[in-house]
Amino acid sequence: MRSRARLSRAILSVFRRWEKYFSNTSKILPTIRYFSAAHISFFAAAIVITIVASLLLKNRSAKAVRISLIVCACLVVFNYAFLQLWRVWAYADGRAKGILDKVAYIMMPNEILPFQLCSMLCYIIPAAVILKKRWLYDAVAPICIMGGFLFFFYPTGIIDRYPPFSFRVLESMFQHTVILFFGVFLYASRQAKMQLKTIHRPMLFLLGIGAIAIAANLVFGTVDDGVNFFYIRKNILGLNIPFALNALLMAAVAAVFFFLVLGVQMLFGVLAARIGKKRGTVPADAPESLDEVPPAENEWDE
Repeated sequence: MRSRARLSRAILSVFRRWEKYFSNTSKILPTIRYFSAAHISFFAAAIVITIVASLLLKNRSAKAVRISLIVCACLVVFNYAFLQLWRVWAYADGRAKGILDKVAYIMMPNEILPFQLCSMLCYIIPAAVILKKRWLYDAVAPICIMGGFLFFFYPTGIIDRYPPFSFRVLESMFQHTVILFFGVFLYASRQAKMQLKTIHRPMLFLLGIGAIAIAANLVFGTVDDGVNFFYIRKNILGLNIPFALNALLMAAVAAVFFFLVLGVQMLFGVLAARIGKKRGTVPADAPESLDEVPPAENEWDE
């Protein structure tokens, strides 16, 4: 009991230190402007970390690849859970002044419900790692890349709202770097492969979770000044576009992004084939199913 009490006090102490830091820095430091040096630095750091980590881990054993995916799943889950505790106990978007306010804050759907794309990925990534299905990896990989890339390209609601190096900025950068890495690493490690004949997998999967986001927007649209899951209720750029048209626009953007991923992967495939030909080796294609990988290559499927 004493150890639990000490742990609780330690956790609350961390939250309060972050809260004190935030309250002090928010009065001193300005927010980051879009496409400023700080914004580009965060973006570049995420890209470099993703590429370097993928290159270092892609040719490891099947067990090492599996462990890497499990670590990613654990990181997004724990980070997201810690974020919710932070929102309620430490900052709570400026609304938590007492325990009753904290309880009321939990009920605010715009802040707590996991219906934004990358919030959903915090649940989808662990499910994909647990199930180990090729079609699910094929569906999730480009969505992770899209979610991570678009966040760093236009991190609305984060860098324009919170001071640099505050908890919220660092947490978001970390979370989306892991999400971006997960998608890229699935391709680099041959756990997933984008093909013209399988491009319908991420499209259908995104339409499925998008339908959930649309329903959540309709249900909670008049609560807490209006939710904006997937940024389809209100255009992310502030354009005055009807709800239905904005949803179609976001779907078109996703389709274009998936074809770009397909094009980039095909380009890298051609380059790898040429390099392999010069070296006298030919890169192997990804199997259609993880179950088709020989036991010695994929021992975790047993």
